[in-house]
Amino acid sequence: MVNKILLIKRHVHFTSYLFKSKCLFPTTNLLNHSRLFTNVTTTTTTTIKPLKKIAAHKNPKLNLENRMSIYVGPLSYHVRRYKRLALLFCTCGFLLIPTIYIYGKAPIVGAVGAGISAIVPLCFINYLSATYVSRIFIYLPPQRRYEPSLRKSFNPYTLHSSGDPYLTVETFDWLGRLEETTLKLSELKEIQNKKSLQWVTWMRQGENNKERKKFYVEKKILKQDVFSKGLLEWIEKQSGIEQIQGSNIDEK
Repeated sequence: MVNKILLIKRHVHFTSYLFKSKCLFPTTNLLNHSRLFTNVTTTTTTTIKPLKKIAAHKNPKLNLENRMSIYVGPLSYHVRRYKRLALLFCTCGFLLIPTIYIYGKAPIVGAVGAGISAIVPLCFINYLSATYVSRIFIYLPPQRRYEPSLRKSFNPYTLHSSGDPYLTVETFDWLGRLEETTLKLSELKEIQNKKSLQWVTWMRQGENNKERKKFYVEKKILKQDVFSKGLLEWIEKQSGIEQIQGSNIDEK
């Protein structure tokens, strides 16, 4: 009998607690708050979506869909692999410095010399291959990007109304990652006097003929295609190489 009375009291206490909790946290308020949260998320998503569209179509002429590959470097895979191998050996050489000095009981000069010997190949390989071009893309007009007739001959005025189309040149950084440089065709000049040890074919010139970046492409690969051969001849023409060659022939 006593147990039944205790159970009834507990049940009454629990129901009163539920009633108080419903008064403190009513379900209607929770529903209203949830609706407010849903309204906020919907408004934010609707405002974010048009911003993404505006950012994507800010410069439609330079979209990835409008560009065409015209050159692929034959040694791109090997250049990237050598860069990363040189970086790996350089890190191993730096890790060997404390181990040789502490556990090998070598003088500090020998330990530092081991680290320097690992840096030299990294600097040398990166210096030589910094100008190597992996790929070249040219941007086509959006309305004519599916016309195969554009590839039969190189005419910059069909690619851009000003006759100065955009190009994207891919190179590798010291980590072996791709690095893109977007420029105009008129900015590329062919180097005539090659005095440096680097592989150099073209040079980008900006305002006041300031030297900015050098590129190396293999002309044999460019001359195998009609379009890329026309691009190469156009760069030579705007660099004044044809006039120099003609004057040399006349002198002979």
